[in-house]
Amino acid sequence: MPLLLLGSAAALTRAEVERWPVLYREGEVKQTFTAQEKAGLSALIAALNRKPEVQALKKQYEYFGGLSLIGVQFSLVAPFRSAQPERLTVFDVYRSEPPIALVVLSSGTSSAWLIEPKGNMNICGWHQGYTLRDLDLNGQREFALVVGCGDGPNSGLDLDLFGWSKGNLKLWGGMSASSSTPDGDDLGAVQMTVNRSIYVQKGRVPRFAAVTTEQRTRWTETGPPQRLSTRTFTEPVRLDDQTGYRVRRLW
Repeated sequence: MPLLLLGSAAALTRAEVERWPVLYREGEVKQTFTAQEKAGLSALIAALNRKPEVQALKKQYEYFGGLSLIGVQFSLVAPFRSAQPERLTVFDVYRSEPPIALVVLSSGTSSAWLIEPKGNMNICGWHQGYTLRDLDLNGQREFALVVGCGDGPNSGLDLDLFGWSKGNLKLWGGMSASSSTPDGDDLGAVQMTVNRSIYVQKGRVPRFAAVTTEQRTRWTETGPPQRLSTRTFTEPVRLDDQTGYRVRRLW
């Protein structure tokens, strides 16, 4: 999968970009399941928890007590590796931080991959996940995970995209969805916040663009925050393939 994924979105207007499918928009959405779906997922979870590879994760990650319904980011049946539909279920291995996910494809038998940070990401955690509707038009779906990092004056959300190539899970890359950082030298009293609504133009090489809002706000101890400036603009977005994760197949 190419990682240029940019095109000439710089010349696009906001109206043009907003006609593209939405890839990410601010606001967390959690999938809900019917009683029948929960029963099916519970049976899958019970089978997965008996696997030696999942048991081994308990030794590797001391706070991991096994997979559970509460740790399911999402679960959906669709074509992911081929035209044959499979159920994709993505679990939080840690349900807070650091961001570690177990990705399972099941259709009779199952295959699984672990997504782990390459380095220290102990102040990061998965916020949500969802499938993507075949961005590169090869007949197979991809999925996205949103990770949040930081606390207080330095924080942000990143959108990470994943898909399958020759049967194996690959990280496409990531992009910033929002950030909050101190602006200036007055100990964080002025904050710069950036929020992006991200759109995609599907194609063999997908193009990404964002409608971005930047806002500077001064925080005071004695009164309400003062909005200093706001600007909204359209910009091209490039997938960064230097994200801090490794993907390894467990079985």
